[in-house]
Amino acid sequence: GLGDALNKKIGTFSGGMRQRLGIAQAIVHSPKLILLDEPVSALDPVGRREMMDLLKQLQETATILYSTHILNDAEQMTDQVLFLRDGKLVEQGSLAEVRARYDEPKIQIDFATTTDAARFADSTQNVSVNGSTVSIIVADNAPTMQHVIEHLSTQKLDVLKVERVTTSLEEIFMKVAHK
Repeated sequence: GLGDALNKKIGTFSGGMRQRLGIAQAIVHSPKLILLDEPVSALDPVGRREMMDLLKQLQETATILYSTHILNDAEQMTDQVLFLRDGKLVEQGSLAEVRARYDEPKIQIDFATTTDAARFADSTQNVSVNGSTVSIIVADNAPTMQHVIEHLSTQKLDVLKVERVTTSLEEIFMKVAHK
């Protein structure tokens, strides 16, 4: 992606261009192991997508270990995760294994207003409210999706979305990092 900058001095490159150059330097010799630190930082959304696509291609022929604080990217890019706290390994495994250890599936309901969210929460047990979003942890005694939808249909609330969600990698990190 640097073809247009062929005759420019590196000192004039933007942060994203420098990031691309660093990745190019890391992969030019087709290594079997690639170590990257924040590989998509400083890239615009198009550049981020292109870089993530490139890294997915490289995963076919190389092992890629990268450090990132952008856990949404890690969730999309990795099949194995390592969590460090104070320089020590505190959790590791496949994304599926780690998620299984920490997952708390929820039914999440997004309301148009915080008032509607509060009204629904007042009429339901075992919920947490964050602004206009209500979450119900799916447990043995929790209502099912069908029960939630039936309950919502009896109230005059402006519901934007009802979905079953799993614990994000960021939420898992917060649990692991603050043990």
